Amino acid sequence: MSAEQDTDVGVHIHWAVASTVPVDVACRNCGEPGAKPVLLDADTTLPGQGRLQVRLLDCPRCGCAFAEQDTAFDYTRDASSELNVAHYVEVNAGLWPIIRTIARLPFGPGAKYLEIGCGFGFGLDYAITERGWKGRGIDPSPFAAAGRVALELPIEGRYFQPDEALGTDADIILASEVLEHIAAPLPFLQTLRRALAPGAMLALTTPNRARLLPEVPVAELVPILSVGAHLVLETEGSLRVLLERVGFAHITTEANGDQIIAYASDVPVQLPDSDAAPRVSFRAYLARRAGLAATGGFLWWGLQARAYQESVAASDWPEADRIWPTLRDACQAGFGFDLEDPASLPDTAGLMLAALRERVPGTLPNLLYLRVLHRLNGSTPPGLSDMEPLLLGAARAARDLTAALRPLAAEDQATIGVERAALAMLAGSLADRADDGVFAALAAATEADPAAKVTIARRCLVGLVNAGRTDLARQIEAQCSLDTATLDAWTPGQPWDASERDALFCLGMLELAPDGNLALARQRFALVRALEPEGSLYWPALRGQCIAADRMGDTTEAAALLTATLPGEMPEAPQSPCYAETVQPVRWMQRFSEYLKGVTRRGVR
Repeated sequence: MSAEQDTDVGVHIHWAVASTVPVDVACRNCGEPGAKPVLLDADTTLPGQGRLQVRLLDCPRCGCAFAEQDTAFDYTRDASSELNVAHYVEVNAGLWPIIRTIARLPFGPGAKYLEIGCGFGFGLDYAITERGWKGRGIDPSPFAAAGRVALELPIEGRYFQPDEALGTDADIILASEVLEHIAAPLPFLQTLRRALAPGAMLALTTPNRARLLPEVPVAELVPILSVGAHLVLETEGSLRVLLERVGFAHITTEANGDQIIAYASDVPVQLPDSDAAPRVSFRAYLARRAGLAATGGFLWWGLQARAYQESVAASDWPEADRIWPTLRDACQAGFGFDLEDPASLPDTAGLMLAALRERVPGTLPNLLYLRVLHRLNGSTPPGLSDMEPLLLGAARAARDLTAALRPLAAEDQATIGVERAALAMLAGSLADRADDGVFAALAAATEADPAAKVTIARRCLVGLVNAGRTDLARQIEAQCSLDTATLDAWTPGQPWDASERDALFCLGMLELAPDGNLALARQRFALVRALEPEGSLYWPALRGQCIAADRMGDTTEAAALLTATLPGEMPEAPQSPCYAETVQPVRWMQRFSEYLKGVTRRGVR
């Protein structure tokens, strides 16, 4: 084995090479005998579980990856402390992915609902309280025991037996993030199939084996692998093979990043075309359930913070305005500091998770970053520079929380995403006001997110050009090779990213400055116009191209450009102010979906 990858959470991955000897074993998924190529070996040490190892094999027939041997993973001891349950509820639980899976289903009140591996029980709670279904859950974990009490749910705290009698009248069965834990998926699904009434539906979610690749960031590989716990990892194709073997006539699958969602039935599957209605239902559930929880408890923080996140994501500013003061008051009462005052934030650097959570809510990084988005889009938005203390506070809180999770072999992608987004926005803000600290901020942002180095540097370049600091902009261009990075990344026929377009325009502006290369300026402006003939930078680029040609002494070309662009009776062209005012199409904040996609990723069940 070779090509080692070590993660910050103590998971060691060793990818197989061509010379690795295959293993002669039957596939756990489809039963195909014979030699199976080795995909990887991985190991880790978990609190309460000891050292865990797994060798994953590929099945050439069905496409799944599966563990060579069973592991003795004890789910009754998994993260059993109250601390881990509280952190899961506040931060890690992927409520939207869980609830979305069933919120899309067309079953009315009174439907019989069974959830295998229900965890804390948010999906079950939603089914019973929001949809009016008659539900029950089965799960042996401490998370389920805590949810049974906190949400007052009918959860049976035991292992599900693949051959047990479940009846034959269930309308909906959900097994979310369960199939990968089952050593023999076929008997498990056959049992669920027998429990379904005619016209009923089975819903599944499971990690996407297609994402298990060496080039995928290791932080994303850790939850997919879940060393010692995940025994079979499906592709869409291998999952369809499995469901067809069980006897389902109608199967719908979709890959959503690192997760696969599947619906199977003996009748055609009808799903809504959009998530608009399910999302409204989800938000109603959060609001109602948060109103029932004790203010300041971990359940309240988890629900109220997600309700705030959803209101910001939906640009529902009145609702965000309503929720924020309750969060602020609870933080002041429970932890003694003001969420609106970053200077009052406690120092949490170097603290273990238990000590950290005594000083701040687990949702702090996300709340601070969401508050920035909220304020910048509210009725009286401040300048981005006014948000720098909140951004720095969000980044530091995220960094400290990530460090506190490492001894527990845990990885929270949402928290990591907050740190990256906050640092990137902070670097852009410093660039906008031509602060020399932009270089240190850019270094911190790219250290947190190396893959985004060029994108963040482009943002800083545009900010500095807008501010008239061509000297600093040239340093950014040189440090990050933005000229070649921008032009080499694009090939004809590909969509032109807005950050590439804006950076290219600014690179042209730099060459209009003293000692610039006017020929390069002319080429860059011409490319901007050619790529977006109806874009917002078309007229500024035309102006820049004419200026470059004129300064080169080519007045004929400048006149020809204007004549060709404005033939006949010349219409009134849009006013073209100075470049500091025309490069504003840069979307420094990105879009909510870019950030919230990471926040609402599949959580640990």
